[in-house]
Amino acid sequence: MDVAVEPLSNYPAAIPTVAEWHFTEWGHADPGGSLEAWTGGMASQAGADSIPGILIAVTDSAPVGVVCLTGQDMPGYAPAASLTPWLKGLFVTPSARRQGIGATLMQTTLR
Repeated sequence: MDVAVEPLSNYPAAIPTVAEWHFTEWGHADPGGSLEAWTGGMASQAGADSIPGILIAVTDSAPVGVVCLTGQDMPGYAPAASLTPWLKGLFVTPSARRQGIGATLMQTTLR
């Protein structure tokens, strides 16, 4: 399977899909949040040329995974205060798992 990893900003039509993945997986940790707010947040961070940034994995023109890079992920937690940047929100669709897409996203993010 050929996988392209690019900034999410190159695939603006995928932003609602990626936001839904994230909201479904981690929205419970944001009690006042909404899918609409998460979609707006994804849209504002969709580039990958700075932190925060988001990369998307695409196969056959379909989004299959995503990963985010952020400056801080645990505000208020002193032991992690000096650790930056943070990789977060790694998600691969269930049908695309165990095919190396998560590893590809990680490797691309760490370059």
